[in-house]
Amino acid sequence: MKIDSSNTLNGTEPQDDDRLTTLAVLEFKEYIGAEPAEAARQRLIEHPEIQFETGATRQLLDWLIAENYTDRDTEEKATLQMLQWSEHPSVEIDKRLAILMFTRAIDSRIDARLHTLATDRQKKKAKTSLLINAAVVVVILGGFGIYRLMPDSTPSCTSSSTTSALDSLFFEGAMKSMAGAQMLANGGLPHARNYREVGYDSRDHSRGCLADLGSGAEKTQIGYMVRRTPDDKDNFAVQAFPPEYISSRYDAATLNNTFGKPVGRENMESAIKAALTKVDGQIHGPAAQSQKADDGDQPATLADSVLDVVPTADCKQLADGRQSCPVTIDYRDDLMAIVGAPAVTKVRGVFVFVKNGGEWAATDDFPEAFMKAVVGGRIDRLQQRKAAAAASDAVSGASDAGGASGSNEAAK
Repeated sequence: MKIDSSNTLNGTEPQDDDRLTTLAVLEFKEYIGAEPAEAARQRLIEHPEIQFETGATRQLLDWLIAENYTDRDTEEKATLQMLQWSEHPSVEIDKRLAILMFTRAIDSRIDARLHTLATDRQKKKAKTSLLINAAVVVVILGGFGIYRLMPDSTPSCTSSSTTSALDSLFFEGAMKSMAGAQMLANGGLPHARNYREVGYDSRDHSRGCLADLGSGAEKTQIGYMVRRTPDDKDNFAVQAFPPEYISSRYDAATLNNTFGKPVGRENMESAIKAALTKVDGQIHGPAAQSQKADDGDQPATLADSVLDVVPTADCKQLADGRQSCPVTIDYRDDLMAIVGAPAVTKVRGVFVFVKNGGEWAATDDFPEAFMKAVVGGRIDRLQQRKAAAAASDAVSGASDAGGASGSNEAAK
């Protein structure tokens, strides 16, 4: 553990709090109970000087044990449950690998299980395995910054220029990954088909699209967007996104959203990105922009990670002309992808805007409020996944019990 008093949420460089995300994962896999996890979470929020190396799951767990939030017996029980869970065939193999990758530093048995599972995964030849690998490539493509230029026009989801650009994009992503190499060795890449439009956003002239990817009867879903390119608004590009994000981003309720008065949706988005750009400058300086130029498939900054801003109600007027506005921000979240979740987090919060020289701006406390909302969104998603897993286990258990009962009756 390291003590660092220079980077705090109340200082000049608000940080994406990796500590709270790691804590949420430990709670998700039952290394710590809900009540002590909440107490530890509050302590970490109140004491930003308590720091660990990024992604240091073992360091955080040792600290939790030393501070009596959990104990070695709970750790051992959770590790054994983790190992048992990682062998359960009902859990998608990529989800198992993702959690094992995140927690591998906790115990050498987890690390050994990770290597065994990864080796087993590489040996699979079935079509289903090809589709899982295809989904991994789509996640890589869903690096959000990757895009393929298209002719000057407003292409549809099904136009030849769009589908050929998507095929090129998928092939390019496959060439960058072990999953793609395996698919080629096993007979080639699956084909996209059934291209369809989810919705059209007249604000930025973009289309949200879905397609099926697969071979034969086996298929998985991919999402993509046809949009103007970031640097040249006269050109269009196709860009891959998780299908869950496309379905949410382009549904009728989002597209027809008229909330946010008197600030307005576009002004909110501009103000939020401007505030985060300022934070990026404090944290990264010019390095972030050079990284963005060198590695076009990954956003280098917080501002680039903001995909969309959607007000959920009209604003309420505060003193001095300030406006308090409930907002949902679609945030590109690589940490959630690490634990096998779609890499877009819904960041929900009430943020304050103020007129500054005739234009709307976020207030000075926005970066801190935003970071806390990001962490809150991650915790909500992990808790939702935990509840869904528990429900699935309950259904599976009931099915097993029913089968056993049927067998007993037959034996009689």
